[in-house]
Amino acid sequence: MKRSILFIFVFSMVYSPTHAQDLKTLSRQYIDAYFSMDQENYSQFLAENITWSDPTWSEVDPSNKPVNGKEAVLAHLKTATAGLTNLRYEIEEHFVSGPIAVFEGIMKYTFTDSSTGKSFNFSLREVSVLEFSKGKIIKHTDYSDFKTWLKQYQEQQ
Repeated sequence: MKRSILFIFVFSMVYSPTHAQDLKTLSRQYIDAYFSMDQENYSQFLAENITWSDPTWSEVDPSNKPVNGKEAVLAHLKTATAGLTNLRYEIEEHFVSGPIAVFEGIMKYTFTDSSTGKSFNFSLREVSVLEFSKGKIIKHTDYSDFKTWLKQYQEQQ
């Protein structure tokens, strides 16, 4: 009986509504910094052993793979966002369940090809799934509608 009461107490402290609300606030602060491309700000939310991935990008680039480690993730994202301007993320859904925060919305941005100077405008559905441990993100996975992205790119060629 004592063990059951202790478990309920510990569980309620770890996964209490207050914990979920704190994680919701924390995850929103991160995603706002992430989509504003404020690397200095969003880097503080990342664990040293973070894994970042976007498995849907494989539709555009078959060599796409997850990126491991904070410094590698930051370098990858800096390269991946080069040429992007006017990035906006219109959040439609945001919820927290346990250590996971999920965002769904529309990502809009302009990409300028540095070799040609030509600009392309994109608007696509995007989902970000964040996994937290000890207040830091240990896994960030993006899912985007790259079929729509390819269509928009081809239409603007």
